[in-house]
Amino acid sequence: MDDEGAAPAVGPAGGRRSTAFLVEEAGCAVAEWLAQGGSALTDRLNDLRRIARGLARQPGVTALTVATLALGIGLNTAAFAVAY
Repeated sequence: MDDEGAAPAVGPAGGRRSTAFLVEEAGCAVAEWLAQGGSALTDRLNDLRRIARGLARQPGVTALTVATLALGIGLNTAAFAVAY
């Protein structure tokens, strides 16, 4: 750091710092996302693919989960149908 408290504009090898290094230093999530070139849609699609692979590996757990959700939604719908 120089006398004013700001970091110098050059990296460890004497060259300019990379954007990723500056983002890391700043700690700004939006700037980090932009520096990585990521897109929110791509991230969500990758998450969905990972979830689908996990569900496909354990079909019994998946069936139990779907059946539990269906039963819960059905009972909830029936309860509100009776109440109104």
